[in-house]
Amino acid sequence: MIAHSLALLADGWHMLADIVALGITQWAFWYASRPAQQHRSFGNLRSEILAAFGNGLLLIVVAVWIFVSAWQRFQHPQPVLGGWMFGFALVSTLLNGLSSWILHTDNAENLNQRGAFLHVLGDLAGAVGALIAAVVIRLTGWHLVDPAVSVLIGLFVTFTAVQLLRDSAAVLMEEVPSGLSVAEILETIEKIDDVISVHDLHIWTVTSGFVSLSCHLQITVGADEQTVIDRVSRKLYERYGIKHTTIQVERSHPLGIHADL
Repeated sequence: MIAHSLALLADGWHMLADIVALGITQWAFWYASRPAQQHRSFGNLRSEILAAFGNGLLLIVVAVWIFVSAWQRFQHPQPVLGGWMFGFALVSTLLNGLSSWILHTDNAENLNQRGAFLHVLGDLAGAVGALIAAVVIRLTGWHLVDPAVSVLIGLFVTFTAVQLLRDSAAVLMEEVPSGLSVAEILETIEKIDDVISVHDLHIWTVTSGFVSLSCHLQITVGADEQTVIDRVSRKLYERYGIKHTTIQVERSHPLGIHADL
C-alpha cells in the first residue's frame, strides 16, 4: 500500500491466504494422527486430503481477486514507488526462498504438505515478479508492468490451485493412483502359480502414501489359500509397493461351482 504496487498487494494477500492454509495444514496433520473411532475404520487420515482440497479452493479465491484488481489497475493506472517496491520485494523474495527450501525437503508424497509447498512457491514467484517489476519501473517509468506482473502471479496461483484440486479430488473419488495400471496388475496376479483368474479388483488411495488394494482370486483345487495369498501380497509389494491388501479366495471345483473362503 505504501508503494502503491498491485504486484506487492497480490503477493501480500496470497501470503495472508497461505497463513490460513498452513494453519489448516497443521490442524490436519494433528487431526489425522488421532486414534481411529468406531465409526471411522480408517481413522482421520482423509482429513489431510480434505485440507489439501480446501487449500486449492482458497488459492482460486486469491487468483480471482488478483485478476479483478489487475483489470481495474489497467483501466485506471496508478504511479508506483519503485524504490519502496524493490525493498519490500527483496525481503519477500529472501524469506519465501528460505521457506520454499525448507518445505521442499519432503513434499513429494504427502498431498497436504505439497499443498503448503505450492502456496509458498507461489509466494516466491510473486516476490520475484514484483522484484523484476520494481527494477523495470525504476529504469523505464513504465508503471503498467505492475498489474502485468500481477496477472502472471494470478496465472501461477491458478495453475497450482487446479493441480492441487485435481490431485486431491482424485483421492477423494478413489481413483487408481497415478503410475499404477489396473490391467497390468491384473495380468501380474494372474501369472502367479495356482491363480486361475482375478475379479473385483480395486485400487485406491486412502491418504497420501497409503495405497490399498482388494480383489477376489479364483485358485486351483488343492492349492493352499494362505500360500497363494502370501505370493500375491509379496508380488504386489515387491513390484508396485502396495502393502495394504485385502484378498478373498474362491476355489474352482470340477463342476464349475465356486466357493468363497
